[in-house]
Amino acid sequence: MGDYIYEDWSAADLRCFRPGFSKLLASLKENYPDAQIYNISNEHTHGQPGLTDAVATSIGYICKHYQVPNIVLTDIAKSDMHPTVAGMRSIYEQVYAVLTGKAAPAPEPEGEPEGPKPVEPLVGKPIEYTPINKCFIEYKTGAAVEYNDAAWWTTDYITIPEGVTELTVKPITMFDGGSGGNQTCPVAFYDADKGYIKEGSFKPQGVSSWAGDIVDWPIPEGATYVRFCWTDYLYNHIETGEQVDLGGKINAVWPELTE
Repeated sequence: MGDYIYEDWSAADLRCFRPGFSKLLASLKENYPDAQIYNISNEHTHGQPGLTDAVATSIGYICKHYQVPNIVLTDIAKSDMHPTVAGMRSIYEQVYAVLTGKAAPAPEPEGEPEGPKPVEPLVGKPIEYTPINKCFIEYKTGAAVEYNDAAWWTTDYITIPEGVTELTVKPITMFDGGSGGNQTCPVAFYDADKGYIKEGSFKPQGVSSWAGDIVDWPIPEGATYVRFCWTDYLYNHIETGEQVDLGGKINAVWPELTE
């Protein structure tokens, strides 16, 4: 997500949502000073396909800062997560109602947005692994698939220590959308024959990419190996706001093995 930054954006800032969206609105205001600019937000569906809480809240505060009316869509009929004909008509009607003054845009959020939360350190023995560049893990099969893009990383098979029942990852990037389609499995478990344990692996969720929080992830019965898949893009932890450069490294431990 990044921080709320309204000027002097760095290249790293602009790889995050909040600074990038802020620069977009700032540039539109600068380049089109006589235009009335509106933002149209996809509907916010609280955990279902649509805008996440963090994105919806961020859009509200950034639109408030730039005094850009935010039109938040609701009740859009969809098929396979895309608007149907009726859904497209509903989008038109909702936008047109605001543009003609028959409806009001979304109310501005009150107060100031919260800052990043403190990051709790991981406790346990760091997980050692060999990174493989330009590969992602196909979540239906657990296979490492080559992809001609340096943004993708996966690990070789990592042996799970005897007696360990959980692993802690904080954070790892989970991708569902973008370069890998909805094929990417961020945490994949395998049995002693390196057979994929799909039911115990961490499958993609939602329709966008984000840095998430996996704490004390249970190791499924029969699992002997684990693999991780992530990207080298900069992300901010979804809960703590900590910026994470994931290129070639993961933040993971075996919690039961402390030193």
